[in-house]
Amino acid sequence: MGGILLFLFYITLGITAGAVLFAKEKSFLVKIWLGGVCGMLLLMWSHVPFSFMMGFTVSSHILGMVLSLVTVAALVLGKACFDAGRDPAAASPERRSLTDFGDADEQQETLFTVADTGQANADFARAGAQTEQTAGQTAEKTANQTAGQTTGRAAGQTGGQTAGADQTNAAAAGPAFGSFFRNAFGGASPKAPVSPRMLLARAAEPFRKFLTKFTKDDAALIIAVVPFLVLVILMLLSHTLNYDDGSFYTGQCTYGDMNMHLGFVTSIANQNMFPPAYSLMGGVEPLNYPFLCDSVSSSLLLFGTPLRWAYMVPMFGAFLLVFMGVWCLAGVILKKTGRTAVAYVLFLLDGGLGLFYFLDGTKTEPKNFTRIFTAFYETPTNLVGENVRWTNVIADMLLPQRATLFGWCCLFAVIYVLYRAVFEEKKSYFLPAGIMAGLLPMVHTHSYFAVGLIAIAWIAVSLIRDRMKTGTLLSWLAFGIPALLLSVPQLLQWTFNAVGGEHFLRFVFNWSNSEAGDSWIWFWVKNVGIAFLLIPTAFLSAEKHKRMAYTGAFLIFLVAELIVFQPNLYDNIKLFFVWYLFVAIMTADLFGKVMERLKDIRGIRFAAAILIIVMILPGSLTIAREYVSGLRNKEKNTGPAYQLYNKANTQAAFWIGENTEPTAVFLCKNNHNNAIAALTGRNIYVGAGTFLYFHGVNYRSREVFMRRMFTDAAFFESAKESAGIDYVYVGDYERGEFGSDLITDYLRANYEKVYDSQGIEIFKVR
Repeated sequence: MGGILLFLFYITLGITAGAVLFAKEKSFLVKIWLGGVCGMLLLMWSHVPFSFMMGFTVSSHILGMVLSLVTVAALVLGKACFDAGRDPAAASPERRSLTDFGDADEQQETLFTVADTGQANADFARAGAQTEQTAGQTAEKTANQTAGQTTGRAAGQTGGQTAGADQTNAAAAGPAFGSFFRNAFGGASPKAPVSPRMLLARAAEPFRKFLTKFTKDDAALIIAVVPFLVLVILMLLSHTLNYDDGSFYTGQCTYGDMNMHLGFVTSIANQNMFPPAYSLMGGVEPLNYPFLCDSVSSSLLLFGTPLRWAYMVPMFGAFLLVFMGVWCLAGVILKKTGRTAVAYVLFLLDGGLGLFYFLDGTKTEPKNFTRIFTAFYETPTNLVGENVRWTNVIADMLLPQRATLFGWCCLFAVIYVLYRAVFEEKKSYFLPAGIMAGLLPMVHTHSYFAVGLIAIAWIAVSLIRDRMKTGTLLSWLAFGIPALLLSVPQLLQWTFNAVGGEHFLRFVFNWSNSEAGDSWIWFWVKNVGIAFLLIPTAFLSAEKHKRMAYTGAFLIFLVAELIVFQPNLYDNIKLFFVWYLFVAIMTADLFGKVMERLKDIRGIRFAAAILIIVMILPGSLTIAREYVSGLRNKEKNTGPAYQLYNKANTQAAFWIGENTEPTAVFLCKNNHNNAIAALTGRNIYVGAGTFLYFHGVNYRSREVFMRRMFTDAAFFESAKESAGIDYVYVGDYERGEFGSDLITDYLRANYEKVYDSQGIEIFKVR
C-alpha cells in the first residue's frame, strides 16, 4: 500500500505543478495530462541525486519527496508572488478574474471571493466609492448637479480610507516575504506590501480555474481514452505474473521482455545499489539500459507494494498518459474533434496490408484466418515470413516494452508543449519543454532522439518564418539550454558507454527491408498501408503552419532510414512510430477536408467509415489475438496463456528471496525466463543473449565459462572464486541443456545442498 500512496503523491504533486506551469491551457483534462507527466518525471527522477549518495533506499526516496514538495510549493508561491508584483493593483481585491493567468483571448468574467471579512469590506467600500465617483462625475458633466458631485467625492474619500486601513492590517503580517519572492521572480515592486493571505489567494487562482472549466473537448477525450485504458488494464492483469496453481502465466507479447524488466525492477529494489548494476551479468557490469522505466516500479516495491502491482500500477498511469497524449497532440494540430478521433484510432490501431495475406491463404486452407488467434507471433501486423514488420502500437510496443511506454508518456507531452510554443506563440512553454526533454535519455533514449530531431527541424522553420529574429533564437535557447544541461550528464554516464560497440550507430539504408527483396515503395505500402500512399496529398493540402510542423516527422523518417542507433536494426521502429503519429494526423486532416467538400454526396460518410475500418482492422485483430493469448481458466487450469515460471522454479525463487543475500551470484542456465533473476533480483552469472546482445553487452566469454563450469568439475573449482559464484542452481533447464554432463554428483559430494524440492537443487559453494 505504501508504494501506491507514493505513486499517488507524485501524480498529485505533478498535477499541482501542471496547474501553474500550464495555466494557459483551456482544457481541464489537458492540464491533468501535462501535470500527470510532470508527476511521473518527478517520481522517476527526484530520488536520483540522493540515491547517488546513499543508495536506492527508502531514505533517498523520502528526501526526494521533500525536494519535490519544496520545489512545487516554491513554484506555486513564486508564481503567485510574480503575478502580485507584476499587477500590484490587482493583488488585494478578493473578486478576481479566474483567467488572469491566461491569454487575452481566454479572459472571462468568472469571479471568486476570498472569505475574509476585513478584505471583503475594503473591496466593497472601494467599489462603492468608485461607483459614486463615476456617478458624481457623470452628473457634473450632464446636469452640473453639485450635490451629486459632493456625494461622490465624500463617499470616495470615506471608502478609500476604509479600504486603505483594511489593506494595511491585512498586509502587516509579512511584507518582506512577499518582497523577496517578487524580486526573485522578477516582479515589479508594488506600491503596497503583499500579505501572505493575498499570496495564498493568488496561488489558489489557477486551481480554482482548473476545477471550474470542463469543456466538450474534455468529454470527447474521456470517451476516446476510457475504452482503450480498460482494454490495456485487462491485458496487463492477464499478462503480468498471473498466478495459478503455483505457476506464473503471461500472454504472447510479454513472454520475452517482461522477464528482463522484472529482473531490473527486483534487483534495483533489493540490492539498493545506485547507479544499478546489471544483475544479468553477475552484478559487475553497470546497467546502461534506460532503467528509469523500471526503477519507477522498484520505488513502489521498495515501499512494500507486491511485485505484481508494483509492476502494473505505474504502467496503468503511463498508458493513460500515452492515450491522452496521442489525443491532445492530434487535437492541438487539427483543432477538430472528428479529425482528432480519426488520427487517434489510426495510430493506436495501426496496421498495413498484412491481413490480405491471411485472407488469401483461406483459398487453400479455410482455417488460415483463425491462425491469427492461435499461432505464435503470426498476426496481420507481424508476419515476418511475408516481410510485414509494422507491428501494432499497443500489442507489440507499449505492452511489452516499458521503456517505450514511459518514454512516449513523456515524449508526446514534450512535443505538444513545444508545438504550442513554436506555432501558437506560447513563449513561456519553451522552458518547461526543455526541462522535460532533458530528462528523457534514461527514460527512453529513442524518445530523446525523436525530440531532438523534431527540435532541429522546428528551429530551422521557425527561424526562417521569423526572419532570424533575435527573440526567436532566445526562445529556442530557453528550450535548448536546460535540455542539454540535463541530458548531457546522462549521455556521458550511461548512454555513450553502451554505444561504444561496433554494432551501434551505423549506416543502413532501407531499414528492415534491406535484405528482404521487396521494392522500397512496396515495403512501406504493405506495412503502413493506405496512409503511406496519401502522404504527398495530405502534406500538400495542409495549411502552412501544419506543413512546418510536419517537417520534424519527415526528418525523423529520413534519419531512421539511414542510421541505426543500436545493434538491433528493428529497434528503429521506435523512431518510425513517432513519424507515423504525424502521418496519422495528416491522413485524418485530409479525410476531414475531403468529407467537407463532398458532404452533399449521398453515402460519403458510410464510404469513409468503411475505409477507416479497413485501415484499423489489422491492428484490431492483432490486439484481439494478444488479449486472447493471456486468458486462463483458473477453475479448470486451462487456457491459451503461456507458462512463464513453473511451480518448481517459482517455489525455489520464493525460497531464494527469503534465504539468500540480495547481492548473491547464482550459476544457472541463461534461459530468458529465469525465475531467479526476475522474481528475486539476485545476480546470475550470465543472462540470456537475447537481452544482452541487443544492449551491447559482451557476454560471450561468460556464456562459455558458464557451460564449462556446469560440465567440468576441475574447471569449476578453478574458476568459481574469480567468477564470484555463491550458489549453483540445478533445475529442469540445466538438466535439459547439459544432461548427463552435469557435475551434480560432484556438487552433492563436496558442497552443502541448501535446497532440494520438486527436482530443484541449490548448492552453496562459497
